[in-house]
Amino acid sequence: EPSLPDVPEPAADVQVEPMAMHVPAEFFYVRFGSFDNFLWFQDTLDTWGGDLQNLVATRSLDYGRNERLQEQLVLKQSKLSRMLGGAVIADVAIVGTDLLFRDGAAYGFLFQARNSTLLSADFASQRAERVKRGGVTEQKIKIEGQEVSYLSSPDGSVRSYYVVSGDYHFISSSAVLVARFLQTAKGQDSLGASKDFRHLRTIMPLTRNDSVFVYLSDAFLHNITGPRYRIEMLRRLEAVTDIELVLLAKLESATEGKP
Repeated sequence: EPSLPDVPEPAADVQVEPMAMHVPAEFFYVRFGSFDNFLWFQDTLDTWGGDLQNLVATRSLDYGRNERLQEQLVLKQSKLSRMLGGAVIADVAIVGTDLLFRDGAAYGFLFQARNSTLLSADFASQRAERVKRGGVTEQKIKIEGQEVSYLSSPDGSVRSYYVVSGDYHFISSSAVLVARFLQTAKGQDSLGASKDFRHLRTIMPLTRNDSVFVYLSDAFLHNITGPRYRIEMLRRLEAVTDIELVLLAKLESATEGKP
């Protein structure tokens, strides 16, 4: 088992954003610092085909990934929410345990609310509207002893868990991530309390006011390169291959005029 590198002692008076104290240490962490920065990032992705890799590619390829992720989590921005979001939301982060978005990543959006009541009402309204459109059911389930709203569709295109802990609202595709979020809210293994993150904030302080701050912790890299994730990736590859074989079979049957 690989050992983690030695990390210098962080400054005693180092400042860490409250958001990081609600993120599990093994999650990747993409923090925006404000709702306006989050909107800018979304608009930039939309300009480049909804995919981060197109920002550095020679041309924009539209995989429709951004749209699929929003549909999966039932998390879309209305014109009203774009205008009023800054008054309701203090901070936003994308978190998760892997970056395999094309194949179905385990990820979620974490919101720090200025007005938790209004933010809850907005999310509840979006979820109720999606259920009303049909093809999606809502269940109230218990995770870590707390009630969680779970929206799902038979084909998996919608899979959205929503839970609130204080002023922190978490919407995720994974029940495991929700459980870890709730455990961290109780003070277990947060990113913000980890030695390596606090050292990073010593050399990259909050006063930088970064528009987008991306951090892949030692715990994240250790987790994603371990045997559990290796097995998971092989299972994903098999599933993706099976789906592609079905699509090819359908194309061939259409070409030959056979069922």
